[in-house]
Amino acid sequence: MEKISFTEIKKMLRAGGIALADGDVAESVSYVGVSHAHGWDHGYETYYGYNGSRREFYSDLFTVERFLNEYIGKCGISSFIVFPFYHGAPFVHNYRYCRYYDDIVSEIRDFLRENGLSHGTRSGAKISSGDVKAVSMVLEGAFRGASQLCLFSYERNVVIEPDHHFQVSIWTTDPEREKETLKSIISGYPELSLYYKNAGR
Repeated sequence: MEKISFTEIKKMLRAGGIALADGDVAESVSYVGVSHAHGWDHGYETYYGYNGSRREFYSDLFTVERFLNEYIGKCGISSFIVFPFYHGAPFVHNYRYCRYYDDIVSEIRDFLRENGLSHGTRSGAKISSGDVKAVSMVLEGAFRGASQLCLFSYERNVVIEPDHHFQVSIWTTDPEREKETLKSIISGYPELSLYYKNAGR
């Protein structure tokens, strides 16, 4: 793994037309994504959204992981930069008030520390796309509402942003390409549905 400064990340995002000079999302950028039929909201610890069991949550998480891995393979993505994109920091500000998040927060803190990153940074760490543990950590942290980390592929020019509604948005300057790629995979995942939005956050 390799630490990548936010200054370098901004240069790459700007070169690809995804972000402005300050790192915020460019208004011309669209996103496409997938959502799960179970409308989880901040994971299994809350009473919001789908009220399923812990075991069910991780089963659904594994489904999204398999889908994302298939997408990564189809796109030929070899690496990602893990960073919080347009969010101000890796963690959601109120995670520290919920003891139920201790496990995933500790895992993310360890990841940040191992890569020389602070808990308030917007810099990132470069990982292999085959680093299943790190990719799973990013998804789980977001799905449980504890973290705001994203996966940026410079070679594909996309930012993959999971969120606490169990959705995975793909920010892109070529929404039709990403939409067609997702459509070619999603038939094998009846629990998932496609969504998209053109231009702007």
